[in-house]
Amino acid sequence: MKFNEPRNSELFYNMARLFARYCGRREAVLEKTQKMLDEAIQLSPEDADYHSEIAFQKCMVNDFTEAYQIYQKASQLDETNQTPLYGMIYCKIKQDQLEDAEQQLEFLIEISENH
Repeated sequence: MKFNEPRNSELFYNMARLFARYCGRREAVLEKTQKMLDEAIQLSPEDADYHSEIAFQKCMVNDFTEAYQIYQKASQLDETNQTPLYGMIYCKIKQDQLEDAEQQLEFLIEISENH
């Protein structure tokens, strides 16, 4: 991909997602998909979906602290994108921070009702 489509951030993103979903959480594969996502982000640093995908893959290896921070960044990049908000709630639940998760869920519901 680097040789044939070096400027195609969406290709890097889509291939990273594909392999991550089918790798059975194998860390060696996820390391490669992270590199693909790094390429996508270098090309399109403001794309919240790319950051959210990195966070999702961090969750796949149970790194919920870092995933949460990345989801936060993604939510700042695109405040209309709800994917990072769902990811942040998921991280809080997995970290057994249920009160924080509940507050964030209430916030998400409030935002959804206003749209």
